[in-house]
Amino acid sequence: MACGLAIVGADVGGQRELVTLMRHPGCACSENADVKAYGAVLADLLQQPGRWAALGAAARSRVEDGFRLAQMGEGMVNLFDRARRQRL
Repeated sequence: MACGLAIVGADVGGQRELVTLMRHPGCACSENADVKAYGAVLADLLQQPGRWAALGAAARSRVEDGFRLAQMGEGMVNLFDRARRQRL
């Protein structure tokens, strides 16, 4: 996503946090983990280079908006501080 590439992925694990279809529509194609579904989406994207490029641009925008290095570092420090306070 940071490189401006279109994402085709399953809605599992930490991917949900990064690949958000609701808040950043058009940033990815989300499918179940079925191989045929992945193949169909990839074939569709190959036939639509404009859509492929638009998904990549939206993916890059998503990373720029919410996953800058400074934001990620600050967020981790805050989580560690919170965990430390709860332990005490």
